[in-house]
Amino acid sequence: MKIVLQSWGSNGDIRPVMALAGGLKAAGNKVVLLATCVDSTDFSTLASASGVEYLKVPESVELDIPDFLKKTSSQGNLPSDNIRFVRLLMETLFFPYQEIMFEEALRQCSDADLAIGHVLCYPLRAAAEIRKIPYLSICFWPGLVPSSQYIQPGMPDFGRFINLAGWKIIYAVLNILLKRKIRKFWTSKGLAPFRNVHEDVFLSKELNLVAASPVLFQPPPDWGKRHRMSGFLNISDAAENLTTPRDLSDFISSGESPVFLGLGSMQMIQPEYCTELLISAARKSGLRAIINTNSGKFPPGLYGKNIFLAGQVPHHRIFPRCRAVLHHGGAGTTHTASMAGCPSVTIPFIDEQLSWGRILHSLGIGTKPLPFVRATPDKIARLLHIATESDEMLKRAAVIGSDMRNHDGVAETVKIITNFLRK
Repeated sequence: MKIVLQSWGSNGDIRPVMALAGGLKAAGNKVVLLATCVDSTDFSTLASASGVEYLKVPESVELDIPDFLKKTSSQGNLPSDNIRFVRLLMETLFFPYQEIMFEEALRQCSDADLAIGHVLCYPLRAAAEIRKIPYLSICFWPGLVPSSQYIQPGMPDFGRFINLAGWKIIYAVLNILLKRKIRKFWTSKGLAPFRNVHEDVFLSKELNLVAASPVLFQPPPDWGKRHRMSGFLNISDAAENLTTPRDLSDFISSGESPVFLGLGSMQMIQPEYCTELLISAARKSGLRAIINTNSGKFPPGLYGKNIFLAGQVPHHRIFPRCRAVLHHGGAGTTHTASMAGCPSVTIPFIDEQLSWGRILHSLGIGTKPLPFVRATPDKIARLLHIATESDEMLKRAAVIGSDMRNHDGVAETVKIITNFLRK
């Protein structure tokens, strides 16, 4: 059976779909993954090891970071206006590539049995409808699934009436931002017009997979059968043979367990500013720290006695050796830190990340999220001390981590997809 997958975004969007592709291949399927990666991460080696056909569509994505930063922030800093950020993100990094994404998807779907797309990958959905094959969507945040029990996971339950009213507002905003351009693309392919971008285009009518851990979030009853919590999609050690750099391993072993500080893909927009902020916070905290850097001004290596600047390192190997993890609240880092049994300090940039921070805080395994626009070295240092000195948080994080490690999200997702195809 041939299955075509398509994902778009940063490492955190491509990586879990690659994990699923590997699982589907191991189950005996022919698998093709079409990836549009905005942060230039190359998964070709990993795909080859997993037996997955991997195509970069297009070969490279051009991002003028200074121009993007100027458009998304009036302060010359990182984006603080979520609506403007989403609009500019789509206009800069999605709409220019939707035709080439569609053309390759249409070609691959000509002899495929199933298509599975990242929730934003409507070019694959259009191709699947034209080729008349089933299409499943996949998302990594439960907040994309409407419910009468919340407006966003982690927020208080305001009651059915207010929650549903909140979702109507979300639908309206998405339609204002995106509907005109997506509808123009959609109808140009001979497909029927739609009313609602989120419900009619992004989320599959047949089955939407929510690739998040049920240990962190329990789906509400009104999700029904259309939305399935399938678990965190993690690439196995066997598939990804990454090792910890020797100098970093030596640093970790040379003293008290460090904290890890990194802001994920958001950091690439303003790498110098983010790295300087985290270095200052680590120094004020007095804690030994590993700081993720992708700045040419701050190359990897020892930076003073208690700080190690690290480039791209295997989180699943580093985090279990850390006391706490500071991150931006992306789904992947949120799950990896929690699975490692580490308390989290969340510095979110956008609403999805804020929601994950609230979820971790409500579970007792994270400090109250501190939005990036309000982050200072002093505030971050104070949160790091809370995360590393709270016995209750440390115990709770260990329990949550153990529970998460007992759940195989890839195997569960493959099982759900296999059962869907049988029906």
